[in-house]
Amino acid sequence: MVVDVSINKAYYYDSTFAYLTAHTMSSNVLYGATNAADVTVVSNYAYVLDQTNKRLYRSAAAGTAATASRTLVSATGVSLGTPTGIAINGDTLWILDRKDKAIYRYSLSSAFSGTGNLNAAVKIVLNTKNSNAESVVAYQGYFYVLDNGTTKTFYRYP
Repeated sequence: MVVDVSINKAYYYDSTFAYLTAHTMSSNVLYGATNAADVTVVSNYAYVLDQTNKRLYRSAAAGTAATASRTLVSATGVSLGTPTGIAINGDTLWILDRKDKAIYRYSLSSAFSGTGNLNAAVKIVLNTKNSNAESVVAYQGYFYVLDNGTTKTFYRYP
């Protein structure tokens, strides 16, 4: 799946990258979400981060209705500021929050079970120079965070 956040559309492809279908995220994919910030595909699921509602939306196949996660909040229960990135490893979900200048850890299975808010289990504070954090990747024990400011710098966090 590829998401074009500027027009709020999700484009679906099969494993050979052949185009399957496209959906406007606000109606078919995200049930009213208005601001998709990031997307990742893991274990046959596509996950889309909704910056406005502070939720993830998960769908298993092109054209199927997405399942909404619980509302993701900080470790202290405060609403996230501006979530801009997702990384998933096994049952661990990491959310990058540009405004809070932090990466938050959640249980992926807990995010999609139950109702209400889900508090982060861990908060990793970003370098103060990483002020335009936009995307996060988890790889071999590190996080790589893109700062999409004028220097387009990657920051590495353990």
